[in-house]
Amino acid sequence: MLSFNSSNIISKTKTISRRMFLLNSFKAIVLIGILGRLGSFQINESSKYRSLADKNRFRETQIAPPRGVIEDYFGNKIASNNKIYQLHIIPDSVPDINKLLFRLKSVINLSDRKILLLKRQISKKKSWDTTIVSDNLTWSEFSKINLFLHDLQGAEPVVSIARFYADSNSAHAVGYVSEVSPNDLRTKTYLQNLKIEGVEVGKIGLESSLDEEMLGSPGYLRYEVNAYGKKIKQVATKKGLKGKTFRTTLDQSIQKVSAEALQNVSGAACVMDIYNGDIISMVSAPNFNPNSFVHGINKDEWKEITDNRDKPMLNKAVSGLYPPGSTIKTLTAISALENDIVSPKLIVKCTGYIDLHGERFHCWKKKGHGVVGMLVMFIFMRSQEG
Repeated sequence: MLSFNSSNIISKTKTISRRMFLLNSFKAIVLIGILGRLGSFQINESSKYRSLADKNRFRETQIAPPRGVIEDYFGNKIASNNKIYQLHIIPDSVPDINKLLFRLKSVINLSDRKILLLKRQISKKKSWDTTIVSDNLTWSEFSKINLFLHDLQGAEPVVSIARFYADSNSAHAVGYVSEVSPNDLRTKTYLQNLKIEGVEVGKIGLESSLDEEMLGSPGYLRYEVNAYGKKIKQVATKKGLKGKTFRTTLDQSIQKVSAEALQNVSGAACVMDIYNGDIISMVSAPNFNPNSFVHGINKDEWKEITDNRDKPMLNKAVSGLYPPGSTIKTLTAISALENDIVSPKLIVKCTGYIDLHGERFHCWKKKGHGVVGMLVMFIFMRSQEG
């Protein structure tokens, strides 16, 4: 009886020992696997997770480089970049945003409508994101802000650059820049990866057709953030590459003469170099001030432009559809004479229409002009000159 109990105990002990061995072996395998995986993280994939950690700790913001310059044939700047004065605020650094905006109202003449728009912008952003209160302060306003800066906690006066057009004579040919619109994002694919707040792009003219090359390559501002994404400190700054400068065939002095010739009329003047086809001057009248669009045109000025019967925004030199009329006859007649195709004594009978290649083309005078010759046309031209 005793021997039976002892053998039973020995058997149970062996069973427990085997189970403990298997359990400890399983623990050892799991532990070795965990240690192996940790080793892999620390050694084989250290660069990957270091990069992920840095991405979680650092943020980068693209900054716009100076836009390329547009010059005339002699190197005079038609579209360039000028220094401007701006006012930024960071809501997170402002004890009372309403109080700050109220004080700014008397310093830089903020309207109630502008204050309402600023509050909407601030509500849509994170509290540590920068909001631009004004992007085109006068020197007087900028000086006042710096003078009362001790009483404007959270306000930050900033010196920046913006597009500037030397004169409005080249407004239609050169164009203008303004903020990116949803339509720009749809039509200009190179803007889809450009994440720069307040960046300006070309809308019409050379500013639009050369926009991608004049934008340049954006730089970046790298800063460290906390667990909530709030900026803690600036780590690094890299300036982008300035946009390409373009020299056109336009001559500003001839542009001015052309604009003076079209003063108080609606029309267009285009001067071309007959030997190489260069456009020396292209003016459309009436014109508009391209600088008004850089910082956002006001409602009254835009209404005045759109209501104008002569359509100042239309480039009549390239977009206007006008029948050439009898002016084309002078050019074709001179060309025919110079190339000995016709004689100055040529006489043509105008019956009111002419049939060419199965098509009938009518004269403006239904019964025709009768017998006309080259000499009659040139006598008419001389009389006009007199």
